[in-house]
Formats: sequence, structure tokens, C-alpha cells
Amino acid sequence: MDYKKIIEENKKYHYFIISTNKIIFLSSSNDKSEAKQLALKKLNPNIDKLIGKKIFLLKLKIVYNAFIKQSQKKNSLNLIGGPINISIERGLIVNENKIKNEKEGGNSNIYLSDKYFMEAQ
Repeated sequence: MDYKKIIEENKKYHYFIISTNKIIFLSSSNDKSEAKQLALKKLNPNIDKLIGKKIFLLKLKIVYNAFIKQSQKKNSLNLIGGPINISIERGLIVNENKIKNEKEGGNSNIYLSDKYFMEAQ
């Protein structure tokens, strides 16, 4: 399976904001800075009301090599559950030009296995 192609087609970085009753997609890009700028641009008409609000960043990453190495070890606990990792970071809208990202505490990683991709096709 071509994981690199999957990541490129779906983009590496995705910004979302949560309103009172829904999750709103803001931007996505293969470049983190570009995704951040696109998110700020989309928020720009109401940015003054949104300063101090939380924003979320999803990062997609290929971890195939680590997944294979770990699955080849005997008597080891598989901590990596698939070849693609999605990590979640929380951000804060600081001003109209800046989003400050922080890693979420606890487990903020999701692993997608080959089984997921086979079922999705």
C-alpha cells in the first residue's frame, strides 16, 4: 500500500475549531505554516471574537518503518497499531496573526491499520 500517496492526497495538517454545536473545518495543507495561515484567513472576519478560543490541529504521519520493526520483535507489546499516525494538538488563537499549538496531555495518537484502508475502499 502506498502510504505516502494517502498522506499527500489527504494532506498532513488539518485545522478545526469547535463551536457550541458543531466542529468546523478550517484548513488543510502539506505545509504546516500554510495550513495555519489558511485557518487564520478563514477566521479573519470574526477573529476579534475568537481570540482566546481553542483550535485543534490534526497531523498525519507515516510510521510504517517503526510499525514493521516493532511487529518483528518477539515478546514485545505493540505500541504502534498501524502504519499511519494521527496526532492531535490543541491550539490557542493568540491574535489575528498567531496560533499557539500545544500537545494534548495523555494519549493523543490514533493509528490507522491496513484493515481500515481495506474497509474504506
